[in-house]
Amino acid sequence: ERRHLDVHLDTFFSESQKQKINSLLVEVETRLGYWVRGELFLMLTIGVLTYIALSLIGIDYALPLAIIAGLLELIPNIGPTIAALPAAVVGFATSPFHGMLTVLAALIIQQLENSLIVPSIMKKAVGLPPIITIISLLVGFQIGGPLLAILALPLVILVQVILRYLYLNKKGEVQLVSPTHETK
Repeated sequence: ERRHLDVHLDTFFSESQKQKINSLLVEVETRLGYWVRGELFLMLTIGVLTYIALSLIGIDYALPLAIIAGLLELIPNIGPTIAALPAAVVGFATSPFHGMLTVLAALIIQQLENSLIVPSIMKKAVGLPPIITIISLLVGFQIGGPLLAILALPLVILVQVILRYLYLNKKGEVQLVSPTHETK
């Protein structure tokens, strides 16, 4: 319905209100697009790190296991744990030593991901400070489990854009500011 938005806005709003709402919607779309790109980059990063670690350990099926790890990165907190299970099974099927190294590699990657990778990628992608990213994910997971954890950052982005819109609208400024602090 995006292509028919102008018709719907004409029905309910004046021309100046319509421009403000259009500006708000463009900002929301842009910021959520940044989030999606950040999430895809995060999935790729975790997949590559997992592939490198499993290949160095000498685990069979390193590529499919890394793809699983990258895809499950979408689910905060429990996705990496679920992805580590098949890798650990393959590692222990090879030898107890390989299994232990696989579990250790998964733990190291998960710690790097939680404390460094996710906050820095999301800061660059959507402009949220790392602490807000971490708190959002934790609160989302506590309140609604994996589903709300997945949606936590987009919801925070939406709230941030709306609050910025209301603040700028109150000051009489119409333009919104992107996460890189450039005026649109």
